[in-house]
Amino acid sequence: PVYCGTSCDVGTTTLPTTGTYTIRLAPTSTTFGAMTAHISGLVSATASTDGTASTLTTTAPGQIGAWTFTGTAGQTLSFGFTGGGFGSSINAQVTVLKPDGTTLVSPVYCGNSCDIGLTTLPTTGTYTIRLIPTSTTFGAMTVHISAPVTTTATTNGTASTLTTTAPGQLGLWTFAGTAGQALSFGFTRGGFGSS
Repeated sequence: PVYCGTSCDVGTTTLPTTGTYTIRLAPTSTTFGAMTAHISGLVSATASTDGTASTLTTTAPGQIGAWTFTGTAGQTLSFGFTGGGFGSSINAQVTVLKPDGTTLVSPVYCGNSCDIGLTTLPTTGTYTIRLIPTSTTFGAMTVHISAPVTTTATTNGTASTLTTTAPGQLGLWTFAGTAGQALSFGFTRGGFGSS
């Protein structure tokens, strides 16, 4: 049983057999009243790992969305989520599942926008990103999956610019260093809004 006095969601349930099912509403006190049920299938979309936007839209309370993407063992990706229409950051979560259905990235609150940093894929196959409402809200969310942008830097003060091209995409500078070398790091001309 799920306690559901005003609103709730049960999540995804896979039906074991074909037939007629019953949902039982059982008050736990002497109160009485009305309750509305919304039964809906999973909304799905495919996503690519090149930073291209992929949008899912849920249309009913409690409805879950799922993006799938193909990944390769050892591939390093980041995930940027934008355009969330769930009203509050805590009204939805995203999680990444491995090809065998187990969790790769634990649920992250993401009702409006969020990002999941660098994640290394453990195996080759089809991965799933679940969009899970945590309230009775529903709406759209866009994901951008991308590999990090990399460039090299020198330790002689020469400028090295790195440009990301998708929400949530990470950038990595690499440089050669020597044990005992004292360095300072300055960053300028950032185009990311506020400090």
